[in-house]
Amino acid sequence: QLTNSYLPFLTNAFAYIKASSPEHFALIERVCKKVLLFKSHPKNTNSFATINAHGMVFINVYQEHYNEVFFVDDIAHQTGHVIMTTALFNRKAIFRIDENEIISKYTGDQLEYRSLYVLFHALYTYYTTLLCLENCIDTNLFPNPQKEEAIGRICFYLKKYTYDLNKFNKILSFYKTTDRILTLDGIKIFEMIVEKYNQSMDRWEKTLSELHFSKQEYNYNHKIFKEENSSINV
Repeated sequence: QLTNSYLPFLTNAFAYIKASSPEHFALIERVCKKVLLFKSHPKNTNSFATINAHGMVFINVYQEHYNEVFFVDDIAHQTGHVIMTTALFNRKAIFRIDENEIISKYTGDQLEYRSLYVLFHALYTYYTTLLCLENCIDTNLFPNPQKEEAIGRICFYLKKYTYDLNKFNKILSFYKTTDRILTLDGIKIFEMIVEKYNQSMDRWEKTLSELHFSKQEYNYNHKIFKEENSSINV
């Protein structure tokens, strides 16, 4: 029943990514073989990727009002994890330092539990998510109500993107140069991540400055977005 309810949106979202981001879609096809939809409050289990089921994408459809925009977002995000896990199969081909080291050593934030490996994954998924959402907007695949949601999601992730790039930059400040942290292959991936961030910030910075996200949950909620930004036309 769950799959039947969301299958049209899921199917359309894959078609949108294929039409608007064909090179990235080819990466998805190479490494991602199946999608499993489930419904659980994120406090219990959120969307996730796991090396124990590599090639499988797990998408949590716990909100009732999900549409193609959500699925473009979460497909890009969750398949991004699978793509990056594949790219980091030989982690020493990417990282020069211990990728399992908890980054609070560098950031000073004792509540920061993530490792460099997890941070790098997060940064790559912001890249993939913004890439796919922006390309869908640019190819006019989202009608206006969905375009508004896509912009809301983009700006929401730009806040996270900024936060995590600042975390990485603190590690960079400690080591002075990127090539003491990453190999040449790792630097290429990181430069791609930074380039997308800069492009997206140039494009959306004014919009982002006008929007409010104080009531947002860990996962973007468009109903909350509309309540907080009812007087703003995006």
